[in-house]
Amino acid sequence: MQKNIFNGWLLVNKPAGITSADVVRVLKKKFNPTKIGHAGTLDPDATGLIPLALGEATKAIPYLLKSRKKYEATFFYGLKTDTDDASGKTLKASSYIPKENEILEALKYYSEVTFQIPPKVSAVKVSGKRAYQRFKNKESFQLSARWINVYKLSLQ
Repeated sequence: MQKNIFNGWLLVNKPAGITSADVVRVLKKKFNPTKIGHAGTLDPDATGLIPLALGEATKAIPYLLKSRKKYEATFFYGLKTDTDDASGKTLKASSYIPKENEILEALKYYSEVTFQIPPKVSAVKVSGKRAYQRFKNKESFQLSARWINVYKLSLQ
């Protein structure tokens, strides 16, 4: 089957429940492009935009990966899970809701953090396999702290 020539970028709003690789696989099957790749990986439970490069645009992926990114998050207070997200098993629960000044104080702390241990359900690779896959398979593994840059945190 002949490949289709596409050159450029496509932004796909990834829903929860599928991987970034699933998005690429679907589009590969549907459009049969000469080349396709994604610039960044979202965890399966995460939603958001995935920049997809097609054809010659794939050469720019390394530059996009090094650029600053913006994330928005919604928090559910008072819940600690074994996965550090809403999909995990509850380990501890509280009905306490922090006051705005307490949240702003916590944001200051996280603005200064330069290392982060990713959650076990993250898309970070551990010995060639995604952490979320290892967690799902009940494998024992450790994630190392990684250098991060937090440029700005705000409460909206």
